[in-house]
Amino acid sequence: RMLAVAAAGGRGATETSCGRGEWHCAEYDAVVGANGSASALRAALYEDALAGPASAFTGYACAQGFVVAPEKSAPALHELAGAGSLMALGDGTVVWAQHYASDPADHRVCFYISRAAASPSALRQEIEQVGGTGARAVHRWAAEVLRDWHPAFVEMAHAAEWYVLRNLYQHPERPRMHESARSTTLALCGDALHAMVPFQGAGANVGIEGAADIADAILEAARSRAFARTGDERVQAVELVSALRAAEKRMFARSAPEAAESIACGKYAYCAQLRSVIRSSTATPPHTHTPPP
Repeated sequence: RMLAVAAAGGRGATETSCGRGEWHCAEYDAVVGANGSASALRAALYEDALAGPASAFTGYACAQGFVVAPEKSAPALHELAGAGSLMALGDGTVVWAQHYASDPADHRVCFYISRAAASPSALRQEIEQVGGTGARAVHRWAAEVLRDWHPAFVEMAHAAEWYVLRNLYQHPERPRMHESARSTTLALCGDALHAMVPFQGAGANVGIEGAADIADAILEAARSRAFARTGDERVQAVELVSALRAAEKRMFARSAPEAAESIACGKYAYCAQLRSVIRSSTATPPHTHTPPP
């Protein structure tokens, strides 16, 4: 796990510190942080990260659960989700469920029970009020939250073998970069760069495109005449920095409209009176269409 990063002298390379219980240092021509919305590397590039993850908290949190062998432990959920995924909305609650498809032998369903939360600690406090702490408490909380839902979701809540509590973050669309970071060969992609409210898979798709942007930037720098003509590491670093900063501009241009849409969708999805909103909108449709004779 990467914990810190710093410029390595005048070479333009990057020095990283990482490890599990021990610290190790190494130098690289470039470092790409793709380590999630709470990336420790973000603070090395952008000023907003210095305020800590709480500054990017969206007001939503979730309990992530796992059901092993759902065809046996949660057959109704297994049938409802099929081989893909599903998303369900309720009053103030959103549920996602998806099969793990990376390994055909891995019959697991991962699901998220997501709720509006006043603070990063609100979901944990809500669970404690229902039944204390630990996995059993989350089981009781989930069963209570989903008690009026389709039986497949109630079954899902009881069948989960363990839960992880997560807060949802959203980074600024146009963060301000440290002046000292503009000349570093450090870049971010995925949630580390542009975390957004989960909706329709937009964040994941933009993250994959961003990884391709960074790969193209590295190749572009390596193929440049200035890079090829000289063995001077400083000159090569300048070419690489220029290519990475240009890639960031492309990534932000692509992610900004998706992030704005995810915020709007989140406000609708987590509406505490969702059912009444849907009923009122369907009762008086804004547009009518008369079919031709």
